[in-house]
Amino acid sequence: MSVAQGASSTTPTWLTLVVAILGILGVVAGQLVNSWRESRRWKREQEREDLRWSREAEKASREREYDLRKHWSEKRLDAYGDLLAVLDTWEGLAYTFKVGSRAEVYIKKFEDAEPVMEECSKRSGELAQRVGLLGSEEIQPLVLEARISLDACLDMLVLRSFMPDDHAVYTENILKYSVKVDKVESAMIKLREALRKDLGITYTVATP
Repeated sequence: MSVAQGASSTTPTWLTLVVAILGILGVVAGQLVNSWRESRRWKREQEREDLRWSREAEKASREREYDLRKHWSEKRLDAYGDLLAVLDTWEGLAYTFKVGSRAEVYIKKFEDAEPVMEECSKRSGELAQRVGLLGSEEIQPLVLEARISLDACLDMLVLRSFMPDDHAVYTENILKYSVKVDKVESAMIKLREALRKDLGITYTVATP
């Protein structure tokens, strides 16, 4: 029997088993460590992906919100512009009668202006409904105030209040009408300011 064979034969069985078990445990531990590292890597990638999707979703949400605000802002601008165009026409016609004219001049002026003013009254009522849907609560009573003031002027013109035979009454009616026109001007100023505010328009009056 050789020396090597003698040494091999003298190695305890338990030691061989221990070495084998340690080898297996090393392999298993290595696999567990690799698995843990892979799990951590996958988790980090998943977290980065979740964060990316979250940011993209937030960006898309902000863009949709911006587009929606822009859409309704444009709708309000259109509605306000249409309403002001009609009210400005009506106000301009009402103002032309603020200074009294001779009866025949007054009649001719009003015959030309009456159908336009009547149409402005009707059209402004239709547009006021759009503004009521799109505008803030502050806008609606101001629109109503402007329309009532203009209607009061129209009513006085329709009644031919500027053509009495009595000069004193005629003068009194002219003064009453002037007061009504002043109320129109005041109501329109307040309405324009409210519309600008609702649209986010900064408006300052230049001072000399």
